[in-house]
Amino acid sequence: MTSHPVNEAEVRKTMTMDLIFWRHAEADDWTEGCDDMQRSLTARGEKQAKRMASWLDRQLPDGTRIISSPARRCEQPALALGRKYKLRSELAPDTTADALLASAGWPNGKSVVLMILSLIHISEPTRPLYI
Repeated sequence: MTSHPVNEAEVRKTMTMDLIFWRHAEADDWTEGCDDMQRSLTARGEKQAKRMASWLDRQLPDGTRIISSPARRCEQPALALGRKYKLRSELAPDTTADALLASAGWPNGKSVVLMILSLIHISEPTRPLYI
């Protein structure tokens, strides 16, 4: 069997979009009565976010669309990345799989999309999504 060289440009033309999920780093523990949307990263989590942001910034192409959950622990990594981003209520921890994917333009988008999310476990009867 012979192998054929892969023409990366041709492969890229057939792909409609790249969807990248980034879970926030270590965050303060949830406690009874706390506002989950206001929980912040720990000092360790801030260091983790900065390291990952530095790596991602070198990997992501220019023009990557960056969208983040409005949860504070998700916006902090977005800020560490230092690129333009938008907060999207569709990415809040209580989101649905359909809302999450629609906010990215999946599957018809034409760009790279980075989604910064909380640990989400979405389970709908017809479409489970585990992140």
